Amino acid sequence: MARRTQAVIMQAFMDLLTRKPLDKITVKDVIEEADINRNTFYYYYENIPALLDALFAQEIRNFSESTERSDSFVEEYRRLSAVVRNNRRAIYHIYQSEDRERISRYMETGAELFVERFVRKAAAPYGLSEEGIHYVTHFYSYAVVGLTMHRIRENIPTEDQNLAERIEGSFYASVDDVIQNYIQFSKEHP
Repeated sequence: MARRTQAVIMQAFMDLLTRKPLDKITVKDVIEEADINRNTFYYYYENIPALLDALFAQEIRNFSESTERSDSFVEEYRRLSAVVRNNRRAIYHIYQSEDRERISRYMETGAELFVERFVRKAAAPYGLSEEGIHYVTHFYSYAVVGLTMHRIRENIPTEDQNLAERIEGSFYASVDDVIQNYIQFSKEHP
């Protein structure tokens, strides 16, 4: 029952976000849209920012627990960015608010989850340290996040098939060089 109630609240919130900027949505709006009482809302969420955090936390759980994982960088990016694609107007409204950082944190967390798998595979022949794995993972994760956030900011559809393929192409064209550069730099600057 609790999960269903939370899902109803989150769906009502997303429905509101498609129609209104985040800064204009109140707890009263959410409880009316979800057809729940105020106590029910406050049982689960302290306020609207807490609801937004819970929404993105749920999306990260869905992404990380999904059985649809792929060995394709393109498919993993598409899986991660599905929440952005499928809720374009709502995400744009969040981006236009003081809470835009929450989108970035969602994308960073998700990108790190999938990019690390590809970095580990590319780094295996080099014996890259864990610190190196983290550095290279963050390097590419921030590229993924930056490109996605740019598309949100400019209100450009993220379903552009070429974006995911360009990101993948850039990754594979440069990952060996980035790994080797990290190793060389580490040797020269212990």
